Amino acid sequence: MDSQPCKSPRSRCSRHFAATVRVWSTTGKVKRLARNPRVMLAPFTKMGMKVIGPTVEGTARRLEEAEVEKLSAVFKSGLWGRMWNLIYQLRGWQKVHYEVSPTDA
Repeated sequence: MDSQPCKSPRSRCSRHFAATVRVWSTTGKVKRLARNPRVMLAPFTKMGMKVIGPTVEGTARRLEEAEVEKLSAVFKSGLWGRMWNLIYQLRGWQKVHYEVSPTDA
């Protein structure tokens, strides 16, 4: 497997100078971030089909459960999100949260 970046839309929120992203435990992103925490972030359309702004380099850090609890209000889901959460929970998949801080230039 090479170390080339790949486009992959994520649920996210911004707070202070860091972004928080949420992925499912079964995705390749979790494995990639375990090997290499360097990431590139960019804003994208709602459907995740097109990048619509500048790319920013950063470093991802997996959040501990206590940190995730503090963010629970930020990641509230609508009806569609709650449905997918239920499907994934029934499959035994877990949410994994990362904080991405910008890399100093």
